[in-house]
Amino acid sequence: MRLAVFLTLIAALSGCAGLRLADELDGLPDRANLAGVPFHPQTEYHCGPAALATVLEHGGSTVDYQSLVERVYVPGRRGSLQAEMMAAIRTHGRLAYRLSGQLHDVLAEVSAGRPVLVLENQGLPGRPVWHYAVVVGYDVDRNRILLRSGTERELSMSARRWFSRWERAGRWAVAAIEPGKWPANPDRQRWLTAAADFEATADSELASRVWNQTLKRWPEEPIAWLGLGNTAYTAGHYQNASDAYRQLLELRPDHGPGRFNLAVTLMDSGNPCEAAGILQTLVEDADLSARAQPLLRRAQVGCKAEPAHLPDSD
Repeated sequence: MRLAVFLTLIAALSGCAGLRLADELDGLPDRANLAGVPFHPQTEYHCGPAALATVLEHGGSTVDYQSLVERVYVPGRRGSLQAEMMAAIRTHGRLAYRLSGQLHDVLAEVSAGRPVLVLENQGLPGRPVWHYAVVVGYDVDRNRILLRSGTERELSMSARRWFSRWERAGRWAVAAIEPGKWPANPDRQRWLTAAADFEATADSELASRVWNQTLKRWPEEPIAWLGLGNTAYTAGHYQNASDAYRQLLELRPDHGPGRFNLAVTLMDSGNPCEAAGILQTLVEDADLSARAQPLLRRAQVGCKAEPAHLPDSD
């Protein structure tokens, strides 16, 4: 049994035995230390709430530690789930941006002044011991990573040892991004995922700010135009919503959700005839037909009820 455990451990570490931070820099400075990042020592199994409080407080959010415990800690698991950790970031007005899993991206965020929430497996692959920590620095010359972790304010660990823990946890890393700002190395798809998840819980003004920010960088991104339309519709700004959906359809005329949402907006803003014309194109759509048909019937009734426009009399 000891031999089997030893071999398992060797296999787990073999991929990072020669890890050197110097090989991961690619233009980053040789060292960084976010000394001003607050520290919340964990109690019991509350490493998740402690790490969350550290990241959120640094970003300017007002944090109630006990509320975080109640929000993300699962007593039956003696820990916190990743999905709940990311949801808590969003409820504090920040985007939960999942990093790529490349060490360079973690170092880049820290170098840019932003701590990174990470998940570690401090046990073995088959016997995990999960732990949340916050990366706050690194030192290339010493080949070490600096963390807020557990009860230690500044834990200095060899890069090789830390990377093995992080790798055994699936290289999970998240940055809390304030609307209007960007990750150090923004990836389009990862950003769109973070923005869409943010829209689902944020107030319309913040969500709209994020989608406008997105469109400044990627002006032809259909998802961003759809999101901008959705946030405008939710806020009751039907004209702005229609404008966003129409812009989406200029880019992607066959975009089913865009056409459907435009039709809904037109119905709610008193334009059933135009809505009916759009919905008629969706009745054969496999994904949208079931929703489009009853709305089409309503639109047709509303259109017939509209007063006729008589020609001007002489």
